[in-house]
Amino acid sequence: MNDRELLELAAKAANVDFYTPEGMDAPWCGSGFYLRGCAVWNPLTDDGDALRLAVKLGIELLFTKNRVGAGRHSPAAAPWAAEDRNVDDPYSATRRAIVRAAVAIGEKMETKPWPPRS
Repeated sequence: MNDRELLELAAKAANVDFYTPEGMDAPWCGSGFYLRGCAVWNPLTDDGDALRLAVKLGIELLFTKNRVGAGRHSPAAAPWAAEDRNVDDPYSATRRAIVRAAVAIGEKMETKPWPPRS
């Protein structure tokens, strides 16, 4: 799965509404998706976007010496994603783990909505 596909699925999971600017063919600008009121949404490259995605979906982070994990604890089987920590850019692995966890959560949401309804 390429970065654009990851971002599309993460946006769907978080119900992020991107749009196609007038005069353009797609909502994708090469570095992320256009959002209303913001320039570009890309949690793979932007720490703030990644944090907002994690908060919106209730994603928790777990750090070990060489890996970072992201996911959600819940009574049901919760999806988790793990990435090797990158020495050159230690934040990149965290952002990617958050996006991959969002994708996994979105796949589960097709059958079970989040947050769970009582």
